[in-house]
Amino acid sequence: NPILFPDNTRLPVTEIADILRPQVTSGVLHLSTGVLVLSMTETIDVTPANYVNLHQLFIVNASSTVSHSGVEDSMTLNGATVTSTEDSVLVNITLSEGQRARLVAMSDTPGGDGTSSTLSTLHGGFRDLSSNLNIFSDTIPMIEIPDTKSPIVLSSILRFGTNLLLLNVSETIDCTPGTLVLPGRLFLSEDG
Repeated sequence: NPILFPDNTRLPVTEIADILRPQVTSGVLHLSTGVLVLSMTETIDVTPANYVNLHQLFIVNASSTVSHSGVEDSMTLNGATVTSTEDSVLVNITLSEGQRARLVAMSDTPGGDGTSSTLSTLHGGFRDLSSNLNIFSDTIPMIEIPDTKSPIVLSSILRFGTNLLLLNVSETIDCTPGTLVLPGRLFLSEDG
């Protein structure tokens, strides 16, 4: 049976404030593109983008220690860019090239150190739509998607006086040890 209300019935509504603090539940780190996608327990306010405080977010090597004042053997996300443009339970952060390259080395993927990284958030890294700030949380699991994109040589300069070849490449190249660079596989030709 339907519920019937007399015309012009006004019922009181009780509002209960949102006091739950948002938390990151997991992350997916795309090492080819440098995009980190964070899954949250509730919608996060990213408008404006500086509502996400990247100084409070850290990627941590598995063997690191964490405290409320910061993280040892880790990398802050300061310098990255919040690329989410709408409030959502998913927050996209695009890393700088230097951050991306360092995280490849810290990862459990080819080129990495063999240990998975985790995410740590200090208080105040995120806020929900009611302006509740997140609390300290560490060892948040991350899935690391390997860097499978090959680097591309964008341009080169050959300095005949010093016999030096400079290559401008689309991403950071691991040159340590020097045996990782194979000059015998480079081919120079005259253009035109």
